[in-house]
Amino acid sequence: MLAWFVDNLYNFMRNHERYLFEIYIFRYFESLVDPAGSQEKLIRRAVADLNGTCYERMAPLEMAPAKTDCLTSILYIFKRALEWKCAPTWIGDMPRVLLSSGKWTFHVIDSKDARCGDVLFAKRITEPKLLGHMALLLGPNEIFHCKRDSGAVIESWGNFLSVFEQKLTDKQIRYIDPRNTELREKYNNKKFIPENDLKRSF
Repeated sequence: MLAWFVDNLYNFMRNHERYLFEIYIFRYFESLVDPAGSQEKLIRRAVADLNGTCYERMAPLEMAPAKTDCLTSILYIFKRALEWKCAPTWIGDMPRVLLSSGKWTFHVIDSKDARCGDVLFAKRITEPKLLGHMALLLGPNEIFHCKRDSGAVIESWGNFLSVFEQKLTDKQIRYIDPRNTELREKYNNKKFIPENDLKRSF
C-alpha cells in the first residue's frame, strides 16, 4: 500500500512539473493573431503595475492598482493591456460574461500550452463555493492572481494548486454565483443555468 502511494505521488509531482494536466481557460481572441508578442509585453507591464498592491475584497476598479482583489486586478490588466473593459460582477458569473462579450473563447488545453493572457477560474480547496477565484496565466508555469493573504503574486502551478483547484470544468459557463440571488431565484435556486437556456442567450 505504501509503495502504491509513493508511486502515485511521484507520478503526480512529475506530471505537475511537466504541466501535463488539463485546464479550462478563456482566451482573448486577439491573442490568436499576435506573432510579435506585443500583447504579452503589454500584459506583463500591467502586471508590474500591481506589484505591491494591497488586497481589498470587492475593491472598485477605480482603486487599482493600489488596492484590488482577484477580479479587479485582472480587470485592471484587461483595461490597460487589452483596452477591453468590463463592468465588475460576481466572480462566479464572470465566465459567462467573458463568453457573451464575443471577445473571449473557451478552451480545454494542456497546462503546458498556456499563453500569456489566458484566464482561469478556480476555488479554494478548503471552501465549499464551486467557483470563487480568478487568475491570469502568464505562461506554462506562471500564474498571476491576487490573494487575500498576500496581495498580488506570481506563482508556479505547485504553489497555486496547493491552495486552489478547478472544481468546475465546462459547467463553469452555466454556474450562477450564489450572491446573484435574482438569477438563482429565476432558476428555482439551482446552481446552474439549464443548458438549453444558455444556448438561447448566446
